[in-house]
Amino acid sequence: SSGSLNFNYNIVGNTNSNNISDDIARTEPIYMGGRHRSSGTLTANNNTIQNFNLSENSTGFLYFIETTTASSVNASNNNIKNITSERNAFTDLFALSITGNITTNNNVIETITLNGSDSQVYFFDLTSSGGNINCSENTIGGESSNNIICNGNNASTGIILSIPSTKTATLENNTLQNIYLSNSSAANQFYGIYTSGLGKVEITGVEIKHILSESIYPTTAIYGIYQYNSGSNNLISDVRLNDFRINTIDATSTRNIGIYLRADNTSGTVEKTRITNFSNEATNAPTDYGIYSLGVASSWTIKNNVIIMDNESILN
Repeated sequence: SSGSLNFNYNIVGNTNSNNISDDIARTEPIYMGGRHRSSGTLTANNNTIQNFNLSENSTGFLYFIETTTASSVNASNNNIKNITSERNAFTDLFALSITGNITTNNNVIETITLNGSDSQVYFFDLTSSGGNINCSENTIGGESSNNIICNGNNASTGIILSIPSTKTATLENNTLQNIYLSNSSAANQFYGIYTSGLGKVEITGVEIKHILSESIYPTTAIYGIYQYNSGSNNLISDVRLNDFRINTIDATSTRNIGIYLRADNTSGTVEKTRITNFSNEATNAPTDYGIYSLGVASSWTIKNNVIIMDNESILN
């Protein structure tokens, strides 16, 4: 069946804290599913979702905009702010897994605290089986220090993409900033942008800065861009990666990686990027990489980049 859902210019959440009780299995302000199947469209624009306080005695999932049934989605100009969760649960703010085109532009996510020991967050989780993806002009994290806090024991990601064959994911002028992590398990990585699938990605004008981890567990890692999609002619251009810090001396085998080219049998260009101020205070086998290429039988052109790294300070 076909249909559409237009959810625009709404405010979800009072100006005061909205307490969600312990026994709620799922919290989802915007959901499109059920009878909206193969040709339904979802539009969720100019909404404010704010002031949620989720109690700790629950493992219920937290999604803010979700659909797995729409044929196309436009979720733009939304503001998600002032969210505190004590749940040991998965948080997925833009959870879109559909057949067609996805547009998520000009959204702001700020002042988020996730304290559950087994919590995990994807801020933008975008999967298409047959369309293009445009995720541009978004801001994750406010201007204040440690504006987003992730204290869970699972890997978290700013923007995660699954791109279908022959299609393109476009990321332009996104900002990820002021994110703090203190998780303490083996899955304690943070990925700014993570790409997967058979299509190609074009990442331009993105800034990722002020990412701090104080995890004590081995293999703590901060990745700016983790490229794992297998499409050809990818582009990473005019990217700014600044101030990645791992501040725990007792951790081992820790690493900061600005751009990780991981996929096999792919190609692309990395150009005009600026990678600065990586700090890694672990005393046992810490490593910092500006650009790390690991993919087998891949062909990359890396040109006109600036990499300034200092393990003693972040003053460059």
